[in-house]
This record gives sequence, structure tokens and C-alpha cells, in this order.
Amino acid sequence: MRLFLFGAGATIGTLGLPGVKQFGPALERCAPSWWSDAKYSKLARFVAEMRGTPGDSSGDWYLDELWTRLDYVAKLFPALESLGAQRDDGGEASQALHRAVAAVYGPLNEHALSEAWRGAEPFTLRAVLGQVQPGDVVVSLNWDVLVEWLLMNCRFPLRAARVVQMPHSSSAGDVRFVKPHGSLSWRRTMPAGLEPDFEWSNNDGSPLTRAMRPEDIRNESGVIYQPLLLGAIPIKSEILREVQGNEHSFVHSRVMEQWKALCEALRDSDELHVVGYSFPPEDGYGHFMLAEAARARRGRPCRVLLHEVRARHDEVAARIASILGLACRDVLPQGPVQSPRSLLWWPR
Repeated sequence: MRLFLFGAGATIGTLGLPGVKQFGPALERCAPSWWSDAKYSKLARFVAEMRGTPGDSSGDWYLDELWTRLDYVAKLFPALESLGAQRDDGGEASQALHRAVAAVYGPLNEHALSEAWRGAEPFTLRAVLGQVQPGDVVVSLNWDVLVEWLLMNCRFPLRAARVVQMPHSSSAGDVRFVKPHGSLSWRRTMPAGLEPDFEWSNNDGSPLTRAMRPEDIRNESGVIYQPLLLGAIPIKSEILREVQGNEHSFVHSRVMEQWKALCEALRDSDELHVVGYSFPPEDGYGHFMLAEAARARRGRPCRVLLHEVRARHDEVAARIASILGLACRDVLPQGPVQSPRSLLWWPR
């Protein structure tokens, strides 16, 4: 069995989308003058506060830095309140942040993707996903739906195989699909004081491939509509049972099921394909779980194929080797993520 692991670099390299460090200008491109839109007003206030530019939220800012600030202030507010820290009471800034993420990472040009899949230009995701066979596991650590959309719509070798969103029951001939960081397609409906509804797969067990649009993310008559995304932050609340409590225990359960499926796949795999995932330091909790899965292999070798730009290969290979208990020479370079220029959204 082979494990295919896709990170942010798979989307950035394929669609030319910006990373979290280019998020501010990207949001301006998708939603011009967003800071003057009432739907983003609370987010604009936090951006301006973070940048030290009161009243001005335009320009450059980092998504991970802002998300971390919102999260840390919420968790540590008793110690910070006397310093003038502002908390996101009511969750309006968080909801606006989810809306902003949907604006930048949500839309897919499905026609262009289909044309690129059938074309002759270099297309790394076509080459990698074209190797997926029944029984393999495909993992997307991304919020967007690029990998699952290609799996469901362009997987020529897999027409006879089911793609199953874990943790649905699967058979040996299925391709199992895993989303450890949530998805823009995972829809939460949260009525005040009532049991929340959570849609995370189709009725037949296949992955959802339609991302929520910014206008879908809203608070309407006391009902909150929002995707389930694990933020770009070091301490992800969704993996902590104590933080989620009884009200949101379904969130913790679903996220843990995804990580369980990933860890079991790593324990059992013969080959690991890593596409655009750099094992960043802020994913330390994930590194621990992956290291435990590697330990459960009990020394059984694993071939690792890494798609990464040449300048970063050695650095990322060293991280992989350290986490999985391998030698750097066991991580084989496959070159950068490439795609036809027709797919590029953001200038390289």
C-alpha cells in the first residue's frame, strides 16, 4: 500500500495560489477594499491592531500570524485583558477570517483543471495521482478541495475504484481519502443552543468537492454556517478534547478520526509520496503523531519520494528523516510541483 501526502505546496505550485505569508495582498485581489466591507469589519480591526496601523488594514499581513493572535488572545485573555488586548467576543472576526480563506482558497477553475489533465504540459498532480491504485491512501493537509476534486473527476486509472472519505467503512479495493486539517467543503451548521449539524462527506461516503463560498459563511437568525478548518496556528484547539468540551465534541472526534487514518496508513505503507508538504515547525503535534506511527513500523523500511523545489529539498528531507527515523538518503528528490500556465492564478 502507498501513502500520498499533499501539503500547501501542492496547491501553490499547481494553481499559483499564495501561501499564508502573501495572504493580505491576495485577499485584496479577491475582495478589493475588503476592509471597508461590513462583513469583514471585525477582522479589519484585528489586522490593523496586529500591524500597529489603527484604521488601516490594507496591504501586507500574514494569515498564520493573525490566526495565531486571535487564538492566543482567546486562550490567554485573563492575563492580557489589563494590557488592553481585544478578544473576538461573538466570533465575528473568526467568521470573517473563514470567509476570507474561502475567498482566496475556495474557487476552482474546474474546466481549466480538466483541460490541463488531458493536456501534454508537465502537471505534477496528474503524474502523482495517476499512480494511485486501489488500496492506496491519499491525504490532503490543505483546506482547499483541489486534490479530492481531481481524484473524483480526473482519475483515469481509478474509474472502477471507490474513493472513500475516512472514517467511512472501506474495503481493500477502495482508495481511502483523509483530511487532517479540515476542509472548506466540510459544512458546520450551528444553531444557538441546539445540536450542531456537520456535513463532511457525501451520502455514498465519497469526499465533498464543493468548497463553501464566502457568501455561504454567515450568521443568520442565530444560526452559524461555517466550514471546519484547523487554523494555521501552533496549538490547534480542535485536537484538544478539553478545549472542545461536550458542545463541540463532534469536531474533536472527526479530526482525531482523520489523524488516526493517516497514522495507520503511515504504519502500514510501503512507499510514501510527499507533494508540497514541508513538515513545518507549527505542525509539531502532527510530527509527534507521525513519529509514533513510524515507531510502530518497527524498523520496516519505507521509500519516500519528495516533490519539493531543489533549494529546499535538503532541509525538508532532513525534517522527514528526523520525524520518521530515516536516513536523508532514503528521501528521494522528485523535483518541484509543476503545472500548465493556464492554471496559474497568482503570478510566480
